[in-house]
Amino acid sequence: RILGIILLLCATMCFYIFVGVFVNKREERGLFASLAFSSAWWSTCFGMVFLSEDPYKAWIWRSVGMAAVFAYMILMTILVMHYIEIPKKIAKWTIGFSLAGVPIFPLTILPESAFFEMTADRGMTYELPFNYANIAYSVYIVVLFVIDMGSIMYMLKRQKKKGKRLVVFSILWAGVIMVLGT
Repeated sequence: RILGIILLLCATMCFYIFVGVFVNKREERGLFASLAFSSAWWSTCFGMVFLSEDPYKAWIWRSVGMAAVFAYMILMTILVMHYIEIPKKIAKWTIGFSLAGVPIFPLTILPESAFFEMTADRGMTYELPFNYANIAYSVYIVVLFVIDMGSIMYMLKRQKKKGKRLVVFSILWAGVIMVLGT
């Protein structure tokens, strides 16, 4: 249950960041705001999974949260490709790969894609069965994460402007936390 509460607090912070970024007049504010909103959405949904007492409600929350996970990963890729200076062909390929994961989404929200169990000490938990959809999802997330993190490390090495380095470094840590939570 404590994990659910922590995730809801994180969602509140992400929503606050979303509002703060959206008010800002910077060029990439739409991408930042969308990234913060999808992070708040993800945190809220998965926090509610752990706080749910009914497996059906937990499944609904997880399903809605999975949309936020995919949205976050796609938006993070678009934002990273916006910031780094690489050939446009590579950037388009990378964004195309991030969008190619969208057909996996419906398979990850099927009722048989996760088994839910209520425990006294941790609240609602779930386990992912070994099936093609969960394998495809895991491979997609890890490969996209490695591509994004490699791009970020490349950008951090080459970028001279401190402001952009700080933004990309923040995205790096947000991505690490997201993948560890997934």
